[in-house]
Amino acid sequence: MAEKTQIFISSRQKMIIDRLLESDFPIMPKDMAEELDISLRTCQREIAQLKPIVRSYGLKIMKQFRSGICLVGDEECKGVLADELEKAHQSTSFSPKDRQLGIICDLLRDQTPTKMFVFSQKYYVTEATIGHDLQELEGWLNQFHLTLVRKPGLGIFISGEDKHLRAAITAVVNNQTLPENWLAVFDLLKSGKKEDWQIEKHIPSMYLDLLDLDILHAVGKVLTEAAERHPSLFSNERDRISVSLHLALAVERHKDQNNDLVAADRKLIELYPSSYFIAERLKELLDIQLPEEEINYLILHLYGVQPNLPLEQFQEEETTHLIRIFIEGVKAELNEPLTDPMLSEGLLKHFYPALNRIRNGLPIHNPLLSQIQRDYPVVYEASRKSAESLSNYLGVRIPPAEIAYMAIHVGAALINQQNLKGRVAVVCASGFGTSRLLASRLKQEIPGLQVSEVLSLSELPGWLENNWQVDAIVSTIQIPGITEERLVVVSPILSDNDVQKIKGKLKKQQSSTQRPRSDDHPSEDSSLMGIAHYGEAFAQVMRGLSWMEALPTKEKLAWLHAFVSRSHAVISPEGLIEAFEERERKGSFAIGSIGILHSRTAAVRTLFVNIISLKEAMPWHTESGKKQVVDTLLLLAAPPDAPREHFQLLGELISGLLDDELAGAISSGNKEWTLIAVKEHFQQAYQERILSYARGKQR
Repeated sequence: MAEKTQIFISSRQKMIIDRLLESDFPIMPKDMAEELDISLRTCQREIAQLKPIVRSYGLKIMKQFRSGICLVGDEECKGVLADELEKAHQSTSFSPKDRQLGIICDLLRDQTPTKMFVFSQKYYVTEATIGHDLQELEGWLNQFHLTLVRKPGLGIFISGEDKHLRAAITAVVNNQTLPENWLAVFDLLKSGKKEDWQIEKHIPSMYLDLLDLDILHAVGKVLTEAAERHPSLFSNERDRISVSLHLALAVERHKDQNNDLVAADRKLIELYPSSYFIAERLKELLDIQLPEEEINYLILHLYGVQPNLPLEQFQEEETTHLIRIFIEGVKAELNEPLTDPMLSEGLLKHFYPALNRIRNGLPIHNPLLSQIQRDYPVVYEASRKSAESLSNYLGVRIPPAEIAYMAIHVGAALINQQNLKGRVAVVCASGFGTSRLLASRLKQEIPGLQVSEVLSLSELPGWLENNWQVDAIVSTIQIPGITEERLVVVSPILSDNDVQKIKGKLKKQQSSTQRPRSDDHPSEDSSLMGIAHYGEAFAQVMRGLSWMEALPTKEKLAWLHAFVSRSHAVISPEGLIEAFEERERKGSFAIGSIGILHSRTAAVRTLFVNIISLKEAMPWHTESGKKQVVDTLLLLAAPPDAPREHFQLLGELISGLLDDELAGAISSGNKEWTLIAVKEHFQQAYQERILSYARGKQR
C-alpha cells in the first residue's frame, strides 16, 4: 500500500470512522446521528466527506438497504486506517450539547471567575452563542440551588454551598453515561490503563477535568473489597457506581479542606460498619483520612441504596400512606384506573430507600431520565404532578430522577393492565391494500392483538364458519349481518379514537366469561400448502415487477392504459383501469407521496406489481378526504380466485411502506434502487414465512 499523507479530519468525522471500525454490523445513519447529537443531514454530509479518505486506504463505505452503512475492505487495511487515526490532525467541532457540557465542567471545576471570551475561544463560537448557552445552563444549575453569577469586568462563576456543587458534579458525570460505560472505565483502571484516549472511549473527555483517575481507581478497589466482605452491600452495579462517584468527589473535597457537617443517626452507624472499613482502606491507599462527617455522609449514601432494610412499623405505615397518595394522584391525572397489584409492591421497594435519599438531599442518577421524559411524557407528567403532594408532605422537593423511576413503575402497571389480548379479523373491500396497512397499524398500537386474518368482504362469511370465536371484526366498511357487539368500523388511517374503540371492545370481551378458543394452529398440510402458494406468489411478482417513468395527464387514470398494457400479467388494460377507478370511488389511498391503486380483478391473469415514477406530481385525495400530491404510483392487482397467500404477499409491500427507507426508495425516482429495495422486501417476507413454518414444525 502506498505511503499515506497524514489525515486531517474533524473530531466528529473521527468518531464516525471509529464507530464503523469497531462495529461488526451495519449502522443506521439516523442512529449514528443520534449518538453524535447532530441532524441526519449533517451526519450524511460527514459520511460523504469521509468516503474519499477511506477509499485511499483500500476501504469503502457501503450502504446496505434497510440495514445501514458499514466499512468494507481487508482487515489489514482497517488496521492501517485505525493506526493513522490515532496520529490524525483533528479540527475540533463541538455540538451544542458538548459545548454546554464543557462549559458546565469548566465552571464546576474552578469556581473562580472566567471571562466570556475564554469560552468563546475554547469552543470556537461567538460570545453571543456562549451567552445563549449560559442562559440554558442557568436553569439547570437552579435545580441544585446553585446560582450562575455574571459580573462585568470580573467574569462568570458558580455560587452555592459545597454539598450542592458536589450534587451538580455527580449529576454531570452521570449524565447520559450508562453503568456499562463506568464499568468499562473501572476495568481499564484496574488493569493499569489510565491513558486519556482509552478512558475517553467510554466517557466524555470533560469528565476527566472533574475526577482524579487515581482516586477513582482506589475507590473502585476499596468498594469491591467491601462488597466481597458484605455481599448485600450493593443490590446492583448502578448503586455501586453511584457510591463510587460520591466517594471520589468526597476525597477530592477533603483534599481542599472544604467539609460540611452531615448529621447521621447512630443507629445507622451500627448497621453499617462497612463504612468505617471503607474509610480505613482509603486512608491506607491514598493517605487521606475521611473525617466523621464524611463517614456519616457515606452511611447515608449506603443506606439510600438498600432496598431490603427492615422497616419499623411507623416507617412502613408512613411509606404505605405516601404510596397511596401518589397512586391516587396519578390515577386522577391520567383519568385511568391503576389496578395492577404489583404497582404498590414495586413502589414500596423503591420508595423507602428513596425517602432517605430525598430527605437527606442525596443525589441519584437516572440514565433513563431524558428518554422517559421524551418517550412517555404523559406518564412522567402525571407522576410529576402527583409527586408535588408528596413534596408538600415531606417539605423537600422530589428531584426529576426519582420521579422518573416512579414513572417507570406506573408505566409498567399501565402496560400490564392494558396489555389487551385478543383475535380480530381485518376486512376491507378487496382484502389487501388498506386492510394490510390497517393490520400493521393495529399490531403497532395494540401489541397483544393477534390479527387472525385479512379478508375481503366476499371472503368473510366462509371464513367465519370455521372461525366464529374471533373477538372482533375490524373493518373499513359497514358489514350487513354482523352484530354491533362484534364489529368495529374504523378509518383506514386508524385514528386514536379508533384505537380506543377497539380497546374498549376487547376489554369488554376480557371482562366477560372467556370462551374456549378454536385451535389457532393450522394443520401441517395446510401450512405447507400455504408456503407453496406464497412461493408461487413470490415467483409471479419477481417475474412481473416493473418500473416506468410517466407524465400524467388531466384524465386521472385513463393515461395509464399505455403503461399497464405492456405487462404480460394484464389480460384487459381497460378492465384493469376500470377496476382501479371502481376502487378509487370507494376512497383513494396514499402513503406519504406514494399513491396506491389496488384491486381484485379478472383483468389480470397473475399478480401485477407496477411502479410508476411521475415526472410531475399529481393531485390525490386520501381516504380521509385530505388533499395532497403524489410523485409515485404503486399499482397492485390480483385475480379474484388467487389463493389468500397471494394477497398476503402484496399486502406485505403496502405495510412495508411504513418503513421510511423502503418508502424513500420507491419514491426516489431511481429505477435500480427502487427495484432492488422492493425485491429485497418481498424476499425477506418470503424467507420469514418459511422460517415461521420451520419454527412451527419444531414446536
